[in-house]
Amino acid sequence: MNKYYYCYSPFLHEFLKAEGIRYITTSRNIKNKNVFWLYQQSNELSKALNEYSKMRKGFAEG
Repeated sequence: MNKYYYCYSPFLHEFLKAEGIRYITTSRNIKNKNVFWLYQQSNELSKALNEYSKMRKGFAEG
């Protein structure tokens, strides 16, 4: 597993922030100039990503 998670979605970033998960830093991708937030991998982050995925799937189906 990678030690870090690169988040390019502002919506996901806001969700993670609301869940109390802090990011390490924010930056821009050198190649495409897109902003990303860098998170350290953890069980807490994995749980939040799974929850976000289920939530998005529910919106897509509903």
